[in-house]
Amino acid sequence: MKCPNCHQNPMSFFQFALQMVPKKISCAKCKTRLKGDMILRAAYYAALILAVFFGLRVVALKESMNWELPAVILSIVAFVIVTILLSAGFAWKFGRYVKDG
Repeated sequence: MKCPNCHQNPMSFFQFALQMVPKKISCAKCKTRLKGDMILRAAYYAALILAVFFGLRVVALKESMNWELPAVILSIVAFVIVTILLSAGFAWKFGRYVKDG
């Protein structure tokens, strides 16, 4: 993913993933304001929707399988990490930023 102004990465993948696919940013190199295209926005909203559905599923599994608190916490943390990496990886590979404004 490159900035359309300076053709450098506006941020590292790690920063991108930690911000859960940011829709609007400023390029770290040239300070150009950027906004995400449709793929970036779709990845962002997909990650949020998946998180809600997974939370509901974990609650149902906790009830039916008598999970203890550590198992619930571990499953939620693992899912959040996987979801962030998959959605951020997809957005990083196929998404792009355009100049905002």
